[in-house]
Amino acid sequence: MVRAATDGRYPVRVSGPLAGLVHEFRLELIGQGFTPRTAQGHAYVLAHLSRWLEQEGAAPAELGAERI
Repeated sequence: MVRAATDGRYPVRVSGPLAGLVHEFRLELIGQGFTPRTAQGHAYVLAHLSRWLEQEGAAPAELGAERI
């Protein structure tokens, strides 16, 4: 189980084109009232998407129903 870092950052190293957004995304969700655990789960999904984009050699702007 991955635990939330005490400084509010997502505790896993993230790669890919969305890597720079994962920590801020998690904090934004917490700021909107999501629990830290829920925000962490959503950040995990964003981190996975970022790695997938990197693996596919795709940019976030290329995401569309057909590509997904």
